[in-house]
Amino acid sequence: MKLNVTFSSSTLQWNKVDFLNIAFITFVWIIMTIVVNPLGDFPLNDDWAYAESVKHLLETGKFQLPGWAVANLLPQVLWGALFCLPLGFSFTALRFSTLTLGLIGVIATYKLLQEIIVNRQIALIGAFILAVNPLYFGLANTFMTDVPHYAVTILSLYFFCRGINQNSQRAIIIAIFLAIISLLIRQVTAALFFGYAIAYVVKNKAQISSIITAGILFIGLPIGIQTIFARLFWPKNFGNYGAKEQEFVSQFSYINIEKIVDFLYFALSAFIYLGCFIFPFLMIAYIIKIKTIKSLTQKSILTGSLLFLSLTIGLRLFSVKERMPVVGNVLIDWGLGPLTLRDTLLSQSESIPNYLANFWIIITIVATIGAALLLIFTFFSTIQLFSDRHLKKKSLILLNNSTAFIYFLPLGLSFFFDRYLLLLLPLSMVMVLQCLNNIKRFQLNLKTKFFTVLTISSIGLFTVAATHDYLSWNRVRWQALENLMQQQITPDRIDGGFEFNGWYLYDPNYQIYQKIKNNDVWWWSEKNDYIIAFSPIEGYTAIEQYPLQNWLPFPSDRILVLHKK
Repeated sequence: MKLNVTFSSSTLQWNKVDFLNIAFITFVWIIMTIVVNPLGDFPLNDDWAYAESVKHLLETGKFQLPGWAVANLLPQVLWGALFCLPLGFSFTALRFSTLTLGLIGVIATYKLLQEIIVNRQIALIGAFILAVNPLYFGLANTFMTDVPHYAVTILSLYFFCRGINQNSQRAIIIAIFLAIISLLIRQVTAALFFGYAIAYVVKNKAQISSIITAGILFIGLPIGIQTIFARLFWPKNFGNYGAKEQEFVSQFSYINIEKIVDFLYFALSAFIYLGCFIFPFLMIAYIIKIKTIKSLTQKSILTGSLLFLSLTIGLRLFSVKERMPVVGNVLIDWGLGPLTLRDTLLSQSESIPNYLANFWIIITIVATIGAALLLIFTFFSTIQLFSDRHLKKKSLILLNNSTAFIYFLPLGLSFFFDRYLLLLLPLSMVMVLQCLNNIKRFQLNLKTKFFTVLTISSIGLFTVAATHDYLSWNRVRWQALENLMQQQITPDRIDGGFEFNGWYLYDPNYQIYQKIKNNDVWWWSEKNDYIIAFSPIEGYTAIEQYPLQNWLPFPSDRILVLHKK
């Protein structure tokens, strides 16, 4: 009886720690949200297309995929519609729906890391690294698919890991259910199904029955669901649905040396981004790894490898004159984007002032060291996979690493935006943790805690400022557009940027590639009697200007309304 009471008290104590950590995560997330001010009935990036499906559902009661999209969207549209029910459709309501899932995603990351190592201190650090990530928090303030997909996928991965650790069929069933929801948001969740299929076969010693079960349940199931969904909802001869899948098949069908070189370039770019984003986590892991190595020779080899890889990656970037951000879309030279106005698209990047150049040089150095550390831990993880004979641990490594590789494969064979790497953040952290032993009770010393808190806080300040500026200039842009339309100027006469023209003028038959060929903006724009821009454009007169209040150095301090001469 005494043992039971002690166990119960210990369990209660651990639950209190979890509760406090999650409460702290929630508090910081809410404060960050309040500071950036997500209010505003305007679209951002591609989310006007996804919002179109929500609006259609609310008005007709029927789900319909938009033309300008490649994702399945169904659960996200239902979730967004739920947030619109109280006050009606608005982009503000949709933004809060994503912010809610963003918080769930951070908590799910905390629980996933805790499941891997049973060390709440390190799990909390990993969760905050995600919460302050500029891609994650910036996208959480939109209705893009990235954060909703991340939240459900990581919840599913958590239950898969829990199912393997505890031999729990209930956890696996929950994981499959969540993975199906995730698949119906974005098709790339197939990587998680396939990753677990590999882990399942290995865990069950590659018996015939396990291979058949894995083939039916974890490969056949997602393929079957996707096929049914496509038949029911994908429009025929309309939009971009299936384009990405066809592109991957065509790329994969004729691999040559050039494609291998491209894949290695994209893989290195991914390592640079991930090394930058989880740098504090990698440094802690490196410190733990060094402390567990007793041989002075092995320590020297590890340190030498880190220096060699860092210099090699750094020299490679220097030789081609590249620095962070290497790949475009959300993270840009001036904070967060994209900057989707005519002048920023058509202007040469060299002609736009970059007041953060020195900042990005420092970030590139950090990213280079982080990429080297991540490469080292990838090597350790590969060695561990082949040397570890414990089936449960090997299954966890296979689940994580196979999912990461299968997920990245189509991206590396074609092209990826920086935001596509979000899902690899927790997978990278899990891979690193699986390379460390006996860290259940590991405690950070005061210097390491100070370094970690300082680094995460600095990233958080940049993220909050950049997100604030991104929302702020878009809010001003839409104020200018609303004022124009109140003067009876119709949207077809205005180039208000990608989101505005997409929301009002999207046409699936529009000749986008012809516009690109003619060095024109590729979005739906014809008359252009009025243009919204950051800077003057030849042939146009500025008839109105709206001041911007930016927290970071920005190429412009105003939004201009231009009228054709």
